[in-house]
Amino acid sequence: MKYIITENQRSFIRRYGILKELIDEGIDVLSQDDDICGYSFSDFLNEVSWQVADKINLLNLPDNHIGEVHRWVRFNFTTYIREEFDKLMNKHNC
Repeated sequence: MKYIITENQRSFIRRYGILKELIDEGIDVLSQDDDICGYSFSDFLNEVSWQVADKINLLNLPDNHIGEVHRWVRFNFTTYIREEFDKLMNKHNC
């Protein structure tokens, strides 16, 4: 069976490792926030997405692709980010 991938999927696959690193960095930055317990998961996911998008140059994408970066983070890493969020909430007794 042959699969055809879209240009967007190919672009995502090429950048997967960098995205993962940027997500981990974003989570690390947010974990040091004094008000970490004030985040809902939705807020946290949104903030992680912005942390990644703020470094769009590392993904070799033009600035007008920020929406695409947000979609990549949300569609492909929500479960991972949720697990990290839950760990942080437990660690900080939120």
